[in-house]
Formats: sequence, C-alpha cells, structure tokens
Amino acid sequence: MSRRDQSDTHNIFSPDGRRPDNGISRREFLKGVLASSAGIAAASALSLGEAAEETNKPRVVIARNPKVISGQKVDGKVAEEILEKAMCSLTGKSSSTDAWRSLFSPSEKVIVKVNALFPPVTPSPEFVRAITNGLRDAGLKENNIIVHDRRNEELQRAGFTINESSKGVRFHGTREYSDWMQAAAGMLRTQLCKLITDEVDAIINVPSLKVHHRSGVTLSLKNLLGCISNAGETHGDGCPRIVDISALNPIRKKTRLIVVDGVRAQFDQGPGYSAPHVWNYGGLLVATDTVAADAVGANEILAKRKAMGIEGPIRPSLVHVERAAELGLGIAALDKIEVLRLPSR
Repeated sequence: MSRRDQSDTHNIFSPDGRRPDNGISRREFLKGVLASSAGIAAASALSLGEAAEETNKPRVVIARNPKVISGQKVDGKVAEEILEKAMCSLTGKSSSTDAWRSLFSPSEKVIVKVNALFPPVTPSPEFVRAITNGLRDAGLKENNIIVHDRRNEELQRAGFTINESSKGVRFHGTREYSDWMQAAAGMLRTQLCKLITDEVDAIINVPSLKVHHRSGVTLSLKNLLGCISNAGETHGDGCPRIVDISALNPIRKKTRLIVVDGVRAQFDQGPGYSAPHVWNYGGLLVATDTVAADAVGANEILAKRKAMGIEGPIRPSLVHVERAAELGLGIAALDKIEVLRLPSR
C-alpha cells in the first residue's frame, strides 16, 4: 500500500483516526464469545490461491471497467468479464469455472443475498446473472440457486423477476423464519430466514457499495439485516448489533463469498437514492472475508468522498466493522488485508 493510500485510510473508523475503544470488559467479552471460530474466511473458503496463503492475509480483489455502464444501461457481457477476472484473481485459478468450483460443489444449494432497497443503487441484475452463471458453469443445478431479499416486491423494484417454480434459478423473498436464536448471551436474539437455516449449504453475500446514515456504510455485514425478522433492533449508536447476525452459526459457517456490486455507488446521503451523490464506480469487490470486504469497500467510498471535497471520516464511525473484527469474524485493519486492484479497462 502506498503512502498516499495509508493517509487515505487512517481515519476510516473514527474522527481522530483511532479505532473506537469500548473498554476492557467489553473487549474481553467479545474475545471469548467466538473463541472456537477461526473467522469466516478460514471457515468457508476451500481455496484462496497460493499468494494469499503465503501472505496469510485475506484477499480483497477490486475489479473495474467503465464500459460496464453507459447512462442507465449495464452491459451484461462486460459484467461477466469483470466477475470472471475477479474470481480468478481471488482464488488463484486460471479459469472462471475452476475458480467457482474451488468455492462451491455441484451438489450444493446456494443463496445469493442481494440488497434490493433503494434502487437504482442496488446490485445489478446483470452482475447477479454473472454470479448465477458462474455457479451453473461450476455444475450447480439452476433450481438450487436462490436469489433472495426480504420481500418479493423489493426484488421486483430492483429489476429482478420473481421465480418460485421448480425450474430455473429461483428469485423470491422470505417465506418463513426459524426459531429464535442468538450467538451468545447478551447478543441480539433473532429469527433467521429458513432458507438459510434449513435449505442452503452456502451464502453469497451481494451488497451495494454505499453509505448509510445510521451505520456509516451499508455493505456485506449490514446486508444480512434482510435475513432476520427484527432488523429494527439493530439500529442506534452506530449499529454495532448488526454484527450479531454474522456471529450466528448458520451465517458464520455458510458464508462463502462476498461480491460487493459497485456498478453504481453512493458516497453520501444514503441509503436512500440521492442522484447528486451517486457515481458510476463501474466494478465490484470480491472476497471471502466479510469484514475485510467491508473495510476495503468503506475505503473506496472514503476516497471518493475526499475527491468530492468531503473532509473527515465517514460518519457515523464504522463501529460495526470494528466490532466484527473483535468478534473474530474477519480482518478490518487495512494493512493486514491483501488488496489486489486489477487494471481498469
């Protein structure tokens, strides 16, 4: 990372450039909650490529191509090319099919969790199609792939066509919730979408790249609010309780891949759509570590904010990202993440 990159990232978490210190007792509590967990990246990825293994750092790949979007039109072919290159770079495989097969088995069922709120800054149907095509090419049955958000009408507003049949890739909202559960005493008690608890083997988390007035950013960690029955209980004080969802066993064990869609991204006044604060980022971020993906995604937003003359860190400060790292769910420190930025075309 260059000196300029370091100066851009030193104050991601709090206004004075230091990560929030919430007290020894809280840190000791967090340290013990998931002592048996090796983190999402280590638990889920079957192959991360030789370079990532050698550095022992989670890898986040940034792949962009301005040709992917022109006006309001997204080029599906370019979207697929971007994702293929990103997946090969993430896994160290020479072909897209091998890259997908290194993370997913043909017999598995996979949920693709999108964030369909506040279009058009939502995951694009073109990139989502590229994801489902990748899974299909790796041998997964189409009907074992489910593109999901909370409600059918939200998916439809974001440009997806509902399919609840026994043929083709399924697209639909939550039908039922699980029994109440929590990761540990004192953490959020909630109900998860039964698709996650009872049906699928793996989760692909597909958020948008944008800010949020309650939590600073809305990326992969916050995207999981669309999987629970009581999302409102995570709000307040920077939303640290968002992370309690990722700590739940079904989420922690099944999360396999993060694809942050940044075809369109929003650097201010989010999460609701604000046209003056939207830009064509024209790409995506892929990772197997959800915390690393969010830290790097937040840094991309921060760089854009600075370019637009918005000084200081993202506010509210990203307490949920820091707390996720404290819980052992991934890596938040940028100097401990391998960021691989592919050449733009």
